[in-house]
Amino acid sequence: MQIRAFLEGSQELQFEARDRAERYRWMERTLVEQEYARLGRRDKGLVRMYVAKMTGLGRAQVTRLIRQYRQAGEVRAPAYRRHRFATRYLSEDIALLSEVDEAHDTLSGPATQALLRRAYYEFHDTRFVNLADISVAHLYRLRARRSYVVGATAQISEAFLIPVLEAMLEQFPFPIRGFHSDCGSEFINHTVARLLNKLLIEQTKSRPRHSNDNGLAEAKNGAVVRKHMGHWHIAAGHAEAITRFYGEFFNPYLNFHRPCAVAEMVEGPKGKRERVYRWYATPWQILRQLPGVAGYLRPSLTIETLDGRAAEQTDIEAAQGMQQAKRRLFARFEAPRKRTA
Repeated sequence: MQIRAFLEGSQELQFEARDRAERYRWMERTLVEQEYARLGRRDKGLVRMYVAKMTGLGRAQVTRLIRQYRQAGEVRAPAYRRHRFATRYLSEDIALLSEVDEAHDTLSGPATQALLRRAYYEFHDTRFVNLADISVAHLYRLRARRSYVVGATAQISEAFLIPVLEAMLEQFPFPIRGFHSDCGSEFINHTVARLLNKLLIEQTKSRPRHSNDNGLAEAKNGAVVRKHMGHWHIAAGHAEAITRFYGEFFNPYLNFHRPCAVAEMVEGPKGKRERVYRWYATPWQILRQLPGVAGYLRPSLTIETLDGRAAEQTDIEAAQGMQQAKRRLFARFEAPRKRTA
């Protein structure tokens, strides 16, 4: 047999192919010409050795290709199929996340994660079944493909402040025991003092050269109020309309439907204490966890009443209603500007 003589010789010959496809075609022609299927065991071994020497392929690869030839009658390179993970989050989920971000003005990842969990597990909105357990990291990847009470006054003076202050204090579900303010004369005056004394509220004020005294108010002013109301000037005549918007839409949204981080103090391995944020919840959820909270509520309110307010709307419904009311409010600001222009 010529193949036996070739293999026993000293020739260092090899088939020079331009690519893998040409090498496989040569191998197929050889197997056909030698009638490989009819050969005996010894001759088949010689053919395998011959093919391996001429093509430079390994023994295991030659065996696999011959098996393919016997099963399919040809030697072909398998089509490349890139491995793909199963798609878990569909285009509908991405659109739903975008809707949540638009309604809530794109909160932080953990806060948005809390909203998605609440939507499915508390409000039973089945649209959020895929997003309910999404990780914060994956949430940000999908994005790559948004209890505080606020009020507005027309002018910074005690005459304008008192009605707004009374309305704000009335919105809290519990009696206020302390009132911390800046050192301006609109807060530190006899009229405010009489109002607070009447309600048995102790007043404290920021200390000079102690910027942290007012840190919480300044932080929330930037993260909440400025984010929604902007940094541009609004005429004093709109203060009453803004206060109504706060009372009817904004404050209920903040207290019942906007999760915020709850700080927890932990001690590190070297004894250093630091804040970590493991729990995101709405202000009402946080207040509700306090022991004996029912005894601190106003006489006209109960836990069941406040739970009912929280359940009247889903988080996204409350956020969308607030955004619609805000757009109507801002349209009132724009109308006078256009007339003067």
